[in-house]
Amino acid sequence: MRKEYMFMIIAGFFWGSGHPVIRSILTSSNPHMDSVQIAFLSTLISSLVLLVFVLLFRHSLPSFERSREVFLLAGLAGGLQFGLYPLLSYTALAFIPPSTNAMLVNAAPLFVALLSMFILGERLTGLGYLGLFGAFIGIVLLVQGLSVTMQSGVFPGAFLSISGAIITSFYSIIGRKLMRTHEPVLVSAVGALFGTFILTVICFLTSRLNELIWINTTHLYLVIYWAVAQAFGSLLFFAAMRRLEAPRASVFMFMSPLTATLLSVAFLGERITPQFVAGSILIIIGITLTQRKYVNKTKN
Repeated sequence: MRKEYMFMIIAGFFWGSGHPVIRSILTSSNPHMDSVQIAFLSTLISSLVLLVFVLLFRHSLPSFERSREVFLLAGLAGGLQFGLYPLLSYTALAFIPPSTNAMLVNAAPLFVALLSMFILGERLTGLGYLGLFGAFIGIVLLVQGLSVTMQSGVFPGAFLSISGAIITSFYSIIGRKLMRTHEPVLVSAVGALFGTFILTVICFLTSRLNELIWINTTHLYLVIYWAVAQAFGSLLFFAAMRRLEAPRASVFMFMSPLTATLLSVAFLGERITPQFVAGSILIIIGITLTQRKYVNKTKN
């Protein structure tokens, strides 16, 4: 097996494991932390780990005067992906199972395709449009399956999760532009710092920082694990993306919802419904079809 494939598998496992970890904290009998505090702590630690990577690989930070556009774009992207996204996705985990949240947020390539059509003027193939249609049917099935198995909070949770996917799609478009000319780890580190700043302000204004002194030790260790896993997953992902085409990489990204599902079943007692299976299959097929445009461009 190529090492790039192994990197993608490990990255998918790291990212997928975060969903059940956060869900276990939020649904515990005595959490001491809400989704905002988890987002703040995990993003803070991840940004520090990413900065260590930058120093280890000796990536020099560009000066603000010479690279003002880079800082502004990285700040915008970081505010979205490291500030707003965790607030949406982690809050969703208080309402919906980790498996569904992971699958919905990993549907971001669908929204990337839509945004690329309207913002960048890119065109999909006929199969791409078919994939979009099928994937959105899959999303409907996932939400419908939740309404059958859960009593309340389904639609707020699904809305937050899908909103997180849309935020990620904006980050993907902005990040794609930045990472063409700058080191991905450096861009992510700068973005994570901006995200940390935003979350720090939110926690300070809502008096959540003081409450962290009562944090459960086990929950703190879980947040540290997730933060480090998130950073290492990003490093492996960037290393693999240097040699993999987008369609091949997108296939491995479904390791994340698969990991979230398996861990949720094993440790949280989640039950998998036929609607979840059918919806997930449609989403995976749909995303694969929308990625075919990149295959055509590569061959041409």
